[in-house]
Amino acid sequence: MPFRSYIMSPQQETTGFIEIGSKSEKNENNVKGIELRWLRISKTVEVRDITTGLMRASISNSSGNKESGEKNEASHSAKRRILNRMSGSAKPGEILAIMGPSGSGKTSLLDVLSGRSTFDSESLEGNSFSGITINGVNATASSMKWLKRKIAYVKQRDIFFNHLTVRDQLTYTAMLRLSKNSTDHHEEVERIIASLKLTKCADSPILMISGGERKRVNIGTELLTNPNIVMLDEPTSGLDSTSAVALMKMLKDLAWAKKKTVITSIHQPSSSVFASFTKVMLLADGNVVYYGKPKDSLQYLDNIGTPCPSGYNAAEHWMDLLVVDSACEQDRKSDGDEESALKTNREKLIEAWNNEQLALDMEKLDNEILANRTEFGHEDFLDEDTDDSKYGSTWSTQLLVLTHRCMKNGRSAVFTKMNLLKSALIGIVIGLVWFQMDYTERTVNDRSAYFCKSHTSLIFSVLQSLIGINSLNFYLFLFRSQSLYHDVLGVR
Repeated sequence: MPFRSYIMSPQQETTGFIEIGSKSEKNENNVKGIELRWLRISKTVEVRDITTGLMRASISNSSGNKESGEKNEASHSAKRRILNRMSGSAKPGEILAIMGPSGSGKTSLLDVLSGRSTFDSESLEGNSFSGITINGVNATASSMKWLKRKIAYVKQRDIFFNHLTVRDQLTYTAMLRLSKNSTDHHEEVERIIASLKLTKCADSPILMISGGERKRVNIGTELLTNPNIVMLDEPTSGLDSTSAVALMKMLKDLAWAKKKTVITSIHQPSSSVFASFTKVMLLADGNVVYYGKPKDSLQYLDNIGTPCPSGYNAAEHWMDLLVVDSACEQDRKSDGDEESALKTNREKLIEAWNNEQLALDMEKLDNEILANRTEFGHEDFLDEDTDDSKYGSTWSTQLLVLTHRCMKNGRSAVFTKMNLLKSALIGIVIGLVWFQMDYTERTVNDRSAYFCKSHTSLIFSVLQSLIGINSLNFYLFLFRSQSLYHDVLGVR
């Protein structure tokens, strides 16, 4: 079957984009979607297998020869291409799922598209373009900086202060992330709670809510800024099938109602979740093996000679073709035919996909979009930002909000029954030891011992609370990556 049959025609793509700015949508939501395309994206990293050092040299190099260790280190340095000329697109109102086995490049592609990671600048033949386009316009450094502020990136790991309630978590995040011109953060928080169906657990501590609700809270913290693009790194990880289906339904409703561009990576979805995606992009070893509608992927497999069995989950069949586990390879050494067949299937899928033709079609679509754009100019999407400030709130506001949050979060850990009882008992014991002491020169040393004991007890109680300060590094790194906090003393 021709390659073009698996993607929309240029007329359909162009029409679909123009409808994003139609009058009916402007009257309903008054939003303008962002269509993101990436053409021939590649990324190469350097992998080093260091076998030298104080400990490793004594084991791997028994002679202790430093020169041989340096040669060994240099010989094991190699470059690995984790993204190989990938092309695709994501449109407003749709959900694009990036699927593939572990190590196929799903998270790396999300990092590149969100502007959190760079990609290789390759010199291509002719007028071929390698990079990202925003609404048909080639992205530059300034436009990628603008785009990063319009993207909500939901990480796989949910990091929260567990003693805070859902409403508290969203409220503190709104005060830190929303513009200082926002008059009522509480209305925005209540809107997010209602849209994500968190009303039932809004006043419950995050420690006590379910995994699906916790994942929705994580998404809600990113939706507070009203982003145009929502990227999620394996949002269904750790959820049961029912919670995963409910989460994807919520994302689909969000994309359709608010015209959000949703891009999510997922490992192995169920059949219902797989069918709910608008488009899927399947990866293997950093290569695209399929891009298009989920239902068309079965016909594609039939055409290349790897049909899906009747009644079998299409997503599981794709993973069976793409995954070659190292442990399975060891078990199948005695059966070389089966092992070679599995490897041939994956290599066959990589070779069968015409990625260059997809890139050419994407370039043609961009040119047609720019040619048909008459209502606004090429750089109109950059005019929406009037505030050049990197942070949503001032330094003083951040100090007040963080102080209040720290006290409220520490209240449950400090004002416990055990701590109150311990403080009362220590006070009683110290009071009994120095009870009714005479005011004479003979008791001067005893009074000095009292002050030493009381101050030492106070100091050590404070130092003991600093033991768990290392666990806050996760929150610090997370919020700094989101540009929430002002850097103090220029620390980078």
